[in-house]
Amino acid sequence: SPEMIIALLAVLKAGGAYLPLDPTYPTDRLAYMLDDAQVPILLTQSHLPITTDTTAQRINLDTDWPTDQPQINPSSNVTPDNLAYLIYTSGSTGQPKGVLVSHGGLVNLTEDKIRVCDVRPGDCILQFFSFSFDASIPEIIMALASGSKLLLAPATTLLPGPGLSNLIEQHQVTHITITPSALSSVPYRDFSNLRMVLV
Repeated sequence: SPEMIIALLAVLKAGGAYLPLDPTYPTDRLAYMLDDAQVPILLTQSHLPITTDTTAQRINLDTDWPTDQPQINPSSNVTPDNLAYLIYTSGSTGQPKGVLVSHGGLVNLTEDKIRVCDVRPGDCILQFFSFSFDASIPEIIMALASGSKLLLAPATTLLPGPGLSNLIEQHQVTHITITPSALSSVPYRDFSNLRMVLV
Protein backbone atom coordinates (compact mmCIF):
# COMPACT_ATOMS: atom_id res chain seq x y z
CA SER A 1 0.00 0.00 0.00
CA PRO A 2 1.14 3.62 -0.43
CA GLU A 3 1.17 4.01 3.37
CA MET A 4 3.78 1.28 3.69
CA ILE A 5 6.02 2.95 1.08
CA ILE A 6 5.71 6.22 3.02
CA ALA A 7 6.51 4.39 6.27
CA LEU A 8 9.55 2.75 4.68
CA LEU A 9 10.88 6.12 3.51
CA ALA A 10 10.10 7.72 6.87
CA VAL A 11 12.11 5.07 8.71
CA LEU A 12 15.11 5.59 6.41
CA LYS A 13 14.84 9.38 6.59
CA ALA A 14 14.72 9.28 10.38
CA GLY A 15 17.91 7.21 10.42
CA GLY A 16 16.30 3.93 11.41
CA ALA A 17 16.34 0.53 9.77
CA TYR A 18 13.25 -1.34 8.67
CA LEU A 19 12.19 -4.97 8.77
CA PRO A 20 9.32 -5.82 6.39
CA LEU A 21 6.75 -8.23 7.83
CA ASP A 22 4.26 -10.10 5.67
CA PRO A 23 0.92 -10.33 7.54
CA THR A 24 0.20 -13.63 5.75
CA TYR A 25 3.17 -15.30 7.47
CA PRO A 26 2.46 -17.69 10.36
CA THR A 27 2.28 -15.99 13.75
CA ASP A 28 5.23 -17.99 15.07
CA ARG A 29 7.46 -16.79 12.24
CA LEU A 30 6.47 -13.15 12.76
CA ALA A 31 7.06 -13.46 16.50
CA TYR A 32 10.48 -14.99 15.90
CA MET A 33 11.50 -12.21 13.49
CA LEU A 34 10.31 -9.44 15.83
CA ASP A 35 12.14 -10.99 18.77
CA ASP A 36 15.32 -11.88 16.88
CA ALA A 37 15.62 -8.38 15.36
CA GLN A 38 14.72 -6.71 18.68
CA VAL A 39 12.25 -4.42 16.91
CA PRO A 40 11.35 -1.40 19.10
CA ILE A 41 8.54 0.01 16.91
CA LEU A 42 5.97 -1.85 14.82
CA LEU A 43 4.49 0.30 12.03
CA THR A 44 1.36 -1.40 10.73
CA GLN A 45 -2.33 -0.82 10.02
CA SER A 46 -5.25 -1.56 12.29
CA HIS A 47 -6.79 -4.14 9.93
CA LEU A 48 -3.61 -6.23 9.61
CA PRO A 49 -3.49 -9.37 11.76
CA ILE A 50 -0.02 -8.85 13.24
CA THR A 51 -1.03 -9.47 16.84
CA THR A 52 1.97 -11.38 18.14
CA ASP A 53 3.20 -10.76 21.66
CA THR A 54 5.98 -8.25 21.29
CA THR A 55 7.57 -5.52 23.35
CA ALA A 56 7.54 -3.29 20.26
CA GLN A 57 5.42 -0.14 20.39
CA ARG A 58 2.63 -0.62 17.83
CA ILE A 59 1.71 2.37 15.66
CA ASN A 60 -1.21 1.94 13.27
CA LEU A 61 -0.53 4.18 10.30
CA ASP A 62 -4.22 4.45 9.46
CA THR A 63 -5.41 5.47 12.95
CA ASP A 64 -2.47 6.59 15.12
CA TRP A 65 -0.51 8.75 12.71
CA PRO A 66 -0.68 12.44 13.74
CA THR A 67 -2.20 14.73 11.13
CA ASP A 68 -0.02 17.68 12.13
CA GLN A 69 3.40 16.75 10.76
CA PRO A 70 6.62 18.73 11.31
CA GLN A 71 7.81 20.74 8.32
CA ILE A 72 11.53 20.43 9.05
CA ASN A 73 13.92 17.76 7.83
CA PRO A 74 15.04 15.38 10.57
CA SER A 75 18.77 15.16 11.18
CA SER A 76 19.64 11.46 11.18
CA ASN A 77 23.47 11.47 11.11
CA VAL A 78 23.32 8.21 9.13
CA THR A 79 26.58 6.96 7.64
CA PRO A 80 27.00 4.49 4.74
CA ASP A 81 27.82 1.76 7.28
CA ASN A 82 24.57 2.15 9.23
CA LEU A 83 21.86 -0.47 8.79
CA ALA A 84 19.14 0.43 6.26
CA TYR A 85 17.04 -2.71 6.33
CA LEU A 86 16.87 -6.32 7.44
CA ILE A 87 15.18 -9.10 5.47
CA TYR A 88 14.82 -12.67 6.68
CA THR A 89 15.52 -15.72 4.56
CA SER A 90 12.82 -18.30 3.91
CA GLY A 91 14.03 -20.51 6.74
CA SER A 92 13.66 -23.61 4.57
CA THR A 93 16.76 -25.17 6.18
CA GLY A 94 15.95 -24.21 9.77
CA GLN A 95 15.23 -20.89 11.48
CA PRO A 96 15.09 -17.85 9.15
CA LYS A 97 18.25 -15.76 9.18
CA GLY A 98 18.29 -11.96 9.03
CA VAL A 99 20.29 -10.45 6.18
CA LEU A 100 21.61 -6.96 7.00
CA VAL A 101 21.90 -4.29 4.30
CA SER A 102 23.66 -0.99 4.95
CA HIS A 103 22.80 2.44 3.59
CA GLY A 104 25.96 2.27 1.47
CA GLY A 105 24.85 -1.03 -0.03
CA LEU A 106 21.37 0.37 -0.70
CA VAL A 107 22.84 3.41 -2.49
CA ASN A 108 25.10 1.19 -4.61
CA LEU A 109 22.18 -1.08 -5.50
CA THR A 110 20.02 1.92 -6.39
CA GLU A 111 22.56 3.55 -8.69
CA ASP A 112 23.45 0.25 -10.36
CA LYS A 113 19.84 -0.79 -10.99
CA ILE A 114 18.92 2.58 -12.49
CA ARG A 115 21.98 2.47 -14.76
CA VAL A 116 21.70 -1.16 -15.85
CA CYS A 117 17.93 -1.01 -16.37
CA ASP A 118 18.05 2.42 -18.04
CA VAL A 119 15.30 3.79 -15.80
CA ARG A 120 14.18 7.30 -16.71
CA PRO A 121 11.78 9.86 -15.25
CA GLY A 122 8.27 9.04 -16.44
CA ASP A 123 8.86 5.28 -16.62
CA CYS A 124 6.50 2.91 -14.79
CA ILE A 125 7.88 0.12 -12.62
CA LEU A 126 5.53 -2.59 -11.42
CA GLN A 127 5.80 -3.60 -7.75
CA PHE A 128 5.38 -7.34 -8.35
CA PHE A 129 6.99 -8.83 -5.25
CA SER A 130 5.90 -8.66 -1.62
CA PHE A 131 7.65 -6.05 0.55
CA SER A 132 9.02 -8.90 2.66
CA PHE A 133 10.92 -10.39 -0.31
CA ASP A 134 14.31 -8.92 -1.21
CA ALA A 135 13.43 -8.57 -4.91
CA SER A 136 10.95 -5.83 -3.95
CA ILE A 137 13.76 -3.47 -2.92
CA PRO A 138 15.10 -2.82 -6.45
CA GLU A 139 11.54 -2.22 -7.69
CA ILE A 140 10.93 0.42 -5.03
CA ILE A 141 14.28 2.18 -5.18
CA MET A 142 14.54 2.25 -8.97
CA ALA A 143 11.23 4.06 -9.16
CA LEU A 144 11.64 6.50 -6.30
CA ALA A 145 15.26 7.45 -6.99
CA SER A 146 14.77 7.97 -10.73
CA GLY A 147 11.57 10.01 -10.74
CA SER A 148 9.56 7.23 -12.35
CA LYS A 149 6.24 5.78 -11.21
CA LEU A 150 5.93 2.81 -8.83
CA LEU A 151 2.77 0.89 -9.67
CA LEU A 152 1.20 -0.78 -6.63
CA ALA A 153 -1.55 -3.29 -7.29
CA PRO A 154 -3.59 -5.72 -5.18
CA ALA A 155 -2.05 -9.19 -4.90
CA THR A 156 -5.02 -10.69 -6.76
CA THR A 157 -4.27 -8.48 -9.78
CA LEU A 158 -0.65 -9.65 -9.79
CA LEU A 159 -1.56 -13.33 -10.20
CA PRO A 160 -0.02 -14.64 -13.43
CA GLY A 161 -2.51 -14.71 -16.27
CA PRO A 162 -4.68 -12.31 -18.24
CA GLY A 163 -5.16 -9.92 -15.29
CA LEU A 164 -1.43 -9.28 -14.98
CA SER A 165 -1.17 -8.91 -18.75
CA ASN A 166 -3.95 -6.31 -18.73
CA LEU A 167 -2.32 -4.45 -15.83
CA ILE A 168 1.00 -4.18 -17.69
CA GLU A 169 -0.69 -2.80 -20.79
CA GLN A 170 -3.26 -0.57 -19.06
CA HIS A 171 -0.66 1.23 -16.91
CA GLN A 172 2.00 1.31 -19.64
CA VAL A 173 4.52 -0.55 -17.47
CA THR A 174 8.09 -0.10 -18.72
CA HIS A 175 9.96 -2.34 -16.23
CA ILE A 176 8.97 -5.55 -14.48
CA THR A 177 10.82 -8.07 -12.33
CA ILE A 178 9.13 -11.45 -12.38
CA THR A 179 9.79 -15.13 -11.76
CA PRO A 180 10.19 -17.45 -14.79
CA SER A 181 7.04 -19.41 -13.87
CA ALA A 182 4.95 -16.24 -13.59
CA LEU A 183 6.35 -14.88 -16.86
CA SER A 184 5.46 -18.08 -18.71
CA SER A 185 1.85 -17.69 -17.52
CA VAL A 186 1.41 -14.13 -18.84
CA PRO A 187 -0.47 -14.24 -22.17
CA TYR A 188 1.68 -12.77 -24.91
CA ARG A 189 0.74 -9.48 -26.45
CA ASP A 190 2.66 -6.62 -27.97
CA PHE A 191 3.34 -4.62 -24.79
CA SER A 192 4.03 -1.29 -26.43
CA ASN A 193 5.83 0.35 -23.49
CA LEU A 194 7.60 -2.59 -21.84
CA ARG A 195 11.37 -2.09 -22.21
CA MET A 196 12.88 -4.27 -19.47
CA VAL A 197 11.89 -7.65 -18.10
CA LEU A 198 14.11 -8.91 -15.27
CA VAL A 199 13.67 -12.63 -14.67
